[in-house]
Amino acid sequence: MVDGMSAPVRRPDDLGLPDLPALTWAPGGLRADLAALRAWAERVADEAVDWYMAEKRLKARWSRRLRSLAIVLATLGGAVPVVALASHRPEYGNWGTCCSPSPPARSPTTGSSGTRRPGCATSPPPP
Repeated sequence: MVDGMSAPVRRPDDLGLPDLPALTWAPGGLRADLAALRAWAERVADEAVDWYMAEKRLKARWSRRLRSLAIVLATLGGAVPVVALASHRPEYGNWGTCCSPSPPARSPTTGSSGTRRPGCATSPPPP
């Protein structure tokens, strides 16, 4: 713990850093040690690229699903009021706001003061 903060918890599928290879740095084996260090760095870089590409595919799949859901809900949000009016059931028209990305600032059945508008779809029909 540092300054009262706990260390971040790593998921098992997070990108890790493998240990460095054992290097001697002996005067006669510098080229071999540098070659081993280079091979280690290339292997770690290849693993990182593979990990990022796998994560990218997963995130792209979820992104496509969310985008499709947003399109379906926006379509429903626009179609429900039209279908409600076409079927002469305007009281069901407000259900379209449940599918809209953002609800209207005020209800279409109330005025700016919050009182019911006369003749609105949800007000009782005249006798």
